[in-house]
Amino acid sequence: MNQKHQSKGGTTPSFAEYFDAVKNLAANFTQLFIVVDAIDEISEDERNPFIAVVKELVTSHGTKMLVTTRPIQRIGERFKETFATLQIDIEASDDDVGAYVRAKIAERQELKDLIRQGELADPDLDEKIVRGIQDKAKGM
Repeated sequence: MNQKHQSKGGTTPSFAEYFDAVKNLAANFTQLFIVVDAIDEISEDERNPFIAVVKELVTSHGTKMLVTTRPIQRIGERFKETFATLQIDIEASDDDVGAYVRAKIAERQELKDLIRQGELADPDLDEKIVRGIQDKAKGM
């Protein structure tokens, strides 16, 4: 597939070509596990064909799937209609988000300098940043 598209001047394979390649590869394995992260980021126009291909892989090849998504009702309903599903709701805690952001600030000298000494110097700025990101991360 790569050679075909290189010969066409570096074009990008189509959605159907990618999934035909996955189906062909799946036929070579006795067990296949596929992880799809952030299915909610696939456009709605492409999501239904994607789910149809996933259904084909699961039913014809016995493929096991792990799919992650934000809690969007129509995605959950579509999977429940099509597959035996187990839904696990996971949400980042404020403590986890805060620890992550504080660690990132601590490891980047330019951020520490900006917060402590730069034009934005404010002794509470790092905690304001942490709280702002915690607020925006709700439901992620």
